Amino acid sequence: MKLVIVESPNKRATIKKYLGEGFEVLATAGHFRDLPKRDLGVDLTTFIPTYEVNDDKAGLLAAIRKAARESSVVYLASDADREGEAIAWHLVDELGLKNAQRIRFTEITPKALTAAVSKAGPLDQSLVDAQQARRVVDRLVGYQLSPLLSPFGKNHSAGRVQSAALHLVLLRELEREAHVVTPYWTLATTYSNGLVAKYAPEQTGEAEDARLHTEDDAQSVAARARSAGPHQVETVETKPVERKPKAPFTTSSLQQAASVVLKLKPDVTMELAQSLFEAGHISYHRSDSVTVSDDAAAMGRTYLEKVFPEAVPASAPVYKSKASAQGAHECIRPTSLDADAPDGVLSDELRLYQLIRARFIASQCKPAVISQTKIVLSAGETRWVAIGNSVLFESHLRFTKFDEEAKGESGEAKLLPMVSQGQALEVADIAIKRQETKPPPRYTEATLIRAMEASGIGRPSTFASTLKVLFLREYIVDEKGFVAPCPRGRLIDSVLTVAFPALVEAEYTAHLEDKLDQIAEGRTKWRAELATWYAPWSKQLAAAAEQFAAEVSNRPELAQLAPDAPRPTGKPCPLCTKELMLRHGKKGAFLACSGYPGCAYTADPNAKVSERACPKCSGAMNEREGKFGPFAKCQNPACGGIVDLKPPPEKTGKMCPVCSKELLLKNGAKGPFHACSGYPACSYTADPSAKTSERKCPKCSGAMSELKSKFGPYAKCQDRGCSAIVDLKPEPGAKASAKPSGPKRRTARA
Repeated sequence: MKLVIVESPNKRATIKKYLGEGFEVLATAGHFRDLPKRDLGVDLTTFIPTYEVNDDKAGLLAAIRKAARESSVVYLASDADREGEAIAWHLVDELGLKNAQRIRFTEITPKALTAAVSKAGPLDQSLVDAQQARRVVDRLVGYQLSPLLSPFGKNHSAGRVQSAALHLVLLRELEREAHVVTPYWTLATTYSNGLVAKYAPEQTGEAEDARLHTEDDAQSVAARARSAGPHQVETVETKPVERKPKAPFTTSSLQQAASVVLKLKPDVTMELAQSLFEAGHISYHRSDSVTVSDDAAAMGRTYLEKVFPEAVPASAPVYKSKASAQGAHECIRPTSLDADAPDGVLSDELRLYQLIRARFIASQCKPAVISQTKIVLSAGETRWVAIGNSVLFESHLRFTKFDEEAKGESGEAKLLPMVSQGQALEVADIAIKRQETKPPPRYTEATLIRAMEASGIGRPSTFASTLKVLFLREYIVDEKGFVAPCPRGRLIDSVLTVAFPALVEAEYTAHLEDKLDQIAEGRTKWRAELATWYAPWSKQLAAAAEQFAAEVSNRPELAQLAPDAPRPTGKPCPLCTKELMLRHGKKGAFLACSGYPGCAYTADPNAKVSERACPKCSGAMNEREGKFGPFAKCQNPACGGIVDLKPPPEKTGKMCPVCSKELLLKNGAKGPFHACSGYPACSYTADPSAKTSERKCPKCSGAMSELKSKFGPYAKCQDRGCSAIVDLKPEPGAKASAKPSGPKRRTARA
């Protein structure tokens, strides 16, 4: 028996069916081993990580271990990227596999699986090292920096990728806030034949650049244009322009297109794509490459020859991936073009599949041909321009008409009326429009991902999860489809910019990604790179705590930006004299020393300082209220001195029925009660509101108190040493006391 180990359980049945008899397929369900949840898990001297098997994967791993022992060969078929390579390595390391071979495939088809098995080979240790380096860096940044943000309230975090992405959002918002609105005026002439042309002075070139600074200038131009009589057509230029199709999807471009066209959030897009890949409908969905395999190109060409032969190019189009692309996979594409809607694919999953399919088919077409027409008119000293497009050959546009992301490429701009050079056109109207300069738009999720990719922040596989964290932390919010920073996001970005200026800059993360690429290519050693990175990072960490504390003290606006953030009180700690901070915990607000953990002093901010001194250390005491009454407690937690502040018991003038000493009136947790002044020698207590019964105790002949319980009235001996009880309920059959009768009930009849 041969064992194939994949990541996703959903792939098992399909892969087993395609591989046939003699193969068993098991799944790890993603990562099964990781750094510890509650410990750093990284040796800061050697940077060697410590891994633990996830609790919920222990049983699954045991089944894989058993199957591996019984197999002649083990094929490691985790995803063909750094994460997948690392999962394969963890299997070898954790299970001690000696006969394991690595296989890679980017589509789940019989041909691809057969080819992968035939080309089985060793693990790529350089890819594993790159993944480990990324994981260690992210752990060190997250675990060492995030706790330092506690002075700014709860639920804060920072990270190598998320902090840089947040900074992009804030930079754009600052640009918007710094923008000064400036009015300007534009002119458009409508002619009697329906042609509309915009005012375009010779010196400005295109019509879009024609902006007049005052309304008087606009009125002056319009007056001259009207007085000049009919406008003359100077030139009519028409030329065909080729529009090449877009490249097939990568992870990033798929997330962007799905956001624009389908209104899907990036994390939802990736979940749907994962499902499509696992079902065998698309190639691997985590790819930064636009490469198309020979088999896929042939599939696209065959399809086009059937449905649109005019769009078939002489040779298959070739697309060049970005220089930073890992290129471990080909593009994201359908595995078959036989059906527009594969069986069992519905709703958003189907819409995403059709988007992927349409983009791939379009990418295999000839360029479209657009007729671009430019008409220039003159009237005296004024110049007017009209521009329009028309489609001469639609080619790939036939498959992407629904794609709003490609808007403007389809040639669907207005068609211009036919005119000829030298023709005179009568003016029907000249419209003057007041407009204002606009600030740069906020990012949408699609354009933010595009900006992250362009800046080198993270990898395509991290974009969706990064945005999800920023939304969950309430650093950013969706406002009518645009990404806006929240007060929490502004706060964290501002303090990180002060303490860690490099971390929030895109160049920092991009540089680190380059280093990871070098590790993946085997050009550098991962632990040496980590040591080089950690030296300056540790120095910044050492200084950050004081910088953050200074920010809290010097910025009163933090009260609005972070309501749950600690506040300076101006009061000294009674133990170490450092300033006390007002913090918020599960039970409400409390005072805590700013010198924590060196000083662990805490106090109730509403507690009143007692006039009494601590009987143990002579220090100050706080008055508090407990379930047994008021008391004072020493402010020094190490002392723990307590003084009871309850008022002294009142004398009642009554005698204890047990020892004849005077009874005292005391207050307890359940209210006032009588207690013998001879306590603890005599432990007699009684309810002061209890009535003394006429009966004598049947055991000791002492007095009894009449009481009531949920079972009825009873009498209890006042001597706690006796505790005899007599039931006072009336005997069975005794005549009940007369009670006023209520209204009679009527029984409903059928």
